[in-house]
Amino acid sequence: MSDTVRTRYAPSPTGFMHIGGLYQALIAKKVANQTEGVFFLRIEDTDQKREVKNAVSGIVKSLQEFGIEPDEEVKLPDSVKNVLKVEEKDDTQLQKAIEMAK
Repeated sequence: MSDTVRTRYAPSPTGFMHIGGLYQALIAKKVANQTEGVFFLRIEDTDQKREVKNAVSGIVKSLQEFGIEPDEEVKLPDSVKNVLKVEEKDDTQLQKAIEMAK
């Protein structure tokens, strides 16, 4: 049995990042690092009615600002990818999130 752990942070893009989300992501990243495992970010699409424009890029940017980087590419469901395609093209964080999702 392997002692490595795969952890994830799976926020829904329904608004701004808050301290609880940062805490959850930090703990998940720390556990993955301590076990030489993998931490990944998966954006959820379970609450599409409350999705907020540019929330995905805000999540990615917030995590980066606090030094929390996923070990794998960001996982985005098709519904979120479609929303990202129609958002502002000049948002560099949005473009980075889209590139990470490919």
